[in-house]
Amino acid sequence: MKTLRIPAAVVMLASMWAASGVLADTYSPGLSLPSAEPACVCEMPGVDAAALVQAVRGSERWIHEADSLSLRIESVWARAAAEQSSEPSGGGDPASCGCRPLATTSKGLLEYAFDGGRLRFLEDQPGQARSLKVWDGKQLITHEAPSGRRGYYLLDRTTQGNLEDILTSKTAWLRSQPHSFWWDSKDVEGLLAYDGQPKDFACIAREDYRGVECHVLELRPTEVRAILHGQSYGCDSGTDDYQQQGFIGEVRGLADQSCRWYVGAEDGLLRGITWRIAEQPRIEHWTLEYREVAPGWWFPMTQGYQAYNKDAEGRAYVEARRDLKVLEIKVNEPLPEELFRLEIKQGATVQDRRSGRLVTYEYRPKAPELLGKPLPPLDQSFARIDPASLDGKPVLLCFWDMHQRPSRHCLRQLARQAARLQGIEVVAVQAAAIEPAVLNEWVQENDISFPVLTIPDERDRILFAWNVRSLPWLILTDRNHVVKARGFPMQELDTQLANVTGQSDQWAAASHSQ
Repeated sequence: MKTLRIPAAVVMLASMWAASGVLADTYSPGLSLPSAEPACVCEMPGVDAAALVQAVRGSERWIHEADSLSLRIESVWARAAAEQSSEPSGGGDPASCGCRPLATTSKGLLEYAFDGGRLRFLEDQPGQARSLKVWDGKQLITHEAPSGRRGYYLLDRTTQGNLEDILTSKTAWLRSQPHSFWWDSKDVEGLLAYDGQPKDFACIAREDYRGVECHVLELRPTEVRAILHGQSYGCDSGTDDYQQQGFIGEVRGLADQSCRWYVGAEDGLLRGITWRIAEQPRIEHWTLEYREVAPGWWFPMTQGYQAYNKDAEGRAYVEARRDLKVLEIKVNEPLPEELFRLEIKQGATVQDRRSGRLVTYEYRPKAPELLGKPLPPLDQSFARIDPASLDGKPVLLCFWDMHQRPSRHCLRQLARQAARLQGIEVVAVQAAAIEPAVLNEWVQENDISFPVLTIPDERDRILFAWNVRSLPWLILTDRNHVVKARGFPMQELDTQLANVTGQSDQWAAASHSQ
């Protein structure tokens, strides 16, 4: 088996076959096969094929002028049933193709959003997989969540190699030519050798294609041009299929291969592309129901693609199909910041490539740094504290655990210094679960005069928000409740208080008198 670098616009069968699953309800909307042969095989007079190719390619280039684009697309995958139907297809030449009913295997959603420096792509297939990629302008965050398996996140410092062909590999649009974007730089001129120059096309017929009268343009490669910079695919289509057609992407000569375009005779818009081997369709993409999304900018609201195989009699049939319906499209509208945020869940597996090498680890979020910042909001854990009572006073918080000896010792020390801590609001927070009666008894026995609070629930969240790294943990603020010190030992309390109150002589004297 060979793995080649070839344009994604031609080879996507591997992903199509992989997308099929357990057969469900029968699904065959508008099933049709392109004719094995057009109405005539000679070049049609009076039709400038090169001009049609240039017009089609020109109609796609608005994507590079748009400041932003947002898309939501409904996706339906279907796959051929195991047994062949005796009924011929409703479209194409019944004598040249077999037909098998298609059954829905999955329904899902595609979402795209990008502007001049940010990008978001979501492919959600419930019951199979969910993939979300976000470039926020600084780094790439990807979340892969295959059904039934543990998901993971991928971090990278570059878009190149991570977002190749995200438009063309999942939709049927932008397939008349290679496109280079800021997130996926390509050698467009080099790739055109494979997609064909306008002069390489010939108009060979005019026929109805999916309800639209179209010119049929044909490109027949005359040299081996498949090894180009593009998406890599490792394709294995099975022994029988290999003997007939070769591995997908294997360079074995292109003399029996051709590409057909179906271009609207009235509007010059591309309605379909079929790649053929030995005069049989291999893969087909269609783009229909165009809408003018901005003056002169046309976008296909109905799209799809399907892969063909051969039956025992050598007739082509649709093996896998994806129908796409655009639910929403927005062009040149501001994109909200939240679209480009992707938070990594605590404990998740992360594959990190930002350093230039792959490092895998379990994610532990970095707690917020409080130093120099206002105290976090007082939630229900501090319900016993009247916020007004703290106004204009420095606050000394002590997170502790009565079950731990160092914590009990710390609280006793603070209790013994209660008299000289007047003017400082001292609050203790019991950080672990405990019976209230047991805590109250200990507080009374040790003459703790300042409030001792408990965390009723969500302890991990609260300790994370307050950046508590160990117990006991002291946090000291100034009169404006801006954190000036945190995580310091009791031995440094006097020094920290002197810095906060500006009364260094008082606290220095107190320290010497102890």
